Amino acid sequence: MDDRGTMAIDTSTDANVRGLFDDFGAFRTPTPADFSSVLTHGLVSPDANVLLNAYRYTEQARADLLSALGALGDRLRVPHQVLVRFWRNRETTISDARSTDAKAAEEMSDHSTQAVQTLRTWANRVALSDDDFNDLRDRLTEIFEEGRKKINEVGEGEWQHIRHDTSTDPLIAKLESALADRMGSPFSPEDRTTMTALGNKRVADRVPPGYMDAKKDGDGAVGDFFVWEQLLHEASRRQCDVPFVTADAKETWWCKERGHNRGPRPELTAEHRAGAEAGSSFCH
Repeated sequence: MDDRGTMAIDTSTDANVRGLFDDFGAFRTPTPADFSSVLTHGLVSPDANVLLNAYRYTEQARADLLSALGALGDRLRVPHQVLVRFWRNRETTISDARSTDAKAAEEMSDHSTQAVQTLRTWANRVALSDDDFNDLRDRLTEIFEEGRKKINEVGEGEWQHIRHDTSTDPLIAKLESALADRMGSPFSPEDRTTMTALGNKRVADRVPPGYMDAKKDGDGAVGDFFVWEQLLHEASRRQCDVPFVTADAKETWWCKERGHNRGPRPELTAEHRAGAEAGSSFCH
């Protein structure tokens, strides 16, 4: 006790006493409190596919995404390599988004025909009456037709304002506002040379992320590593966790168990923790 009668508790720990998760924190399942903390205090970084998917979403989903990005304020950070990928793939994404509706509607009609054929085969096998078969066929066809009409309705309404021309594309204007002062800087020419060599070595050694892109041309093979390195640099500078939001389901980002994503790759979690303690490997 001190001179005021207060119990003084020794919080020092024995360096030789280690816990189950020491050096293995990447394997600990996050708790709801962990998620709450990182989502309210961490640095949120969207991947290029998240931004590009806004071209595929309904107007309401697109508005929700932009609202969420804007609400993050200074906690939003977009690595420069994410923007490289966004601009590189934007026009293709717009064209694909427009054609997806027509393709989905066509496939819906094909599935309707196949479903009716399956129903007919079953009906013949069990000697279903013509009246019962016709009733089921009509109901089944009606459901598929409603789906096809809805696909066309959404497609015709969603894409009429989307333009390849950036000066008239409403999404570009909204992204520019939401991402203002939230975008990272590119590598210097010297750093880019260094990072490319390091990234290629990681790809050869199958060190995540990005080794599954080894056959891509240009900087595609090391693109994921560039994103990761720029993200680590900013996290190290701010000394905070980073929820990286991506639609990429490859195993170079995710720890998979029987086809299910169980969380980030342990190697990435460990690298982030080491970078926070020792500083990022990003070169200035």
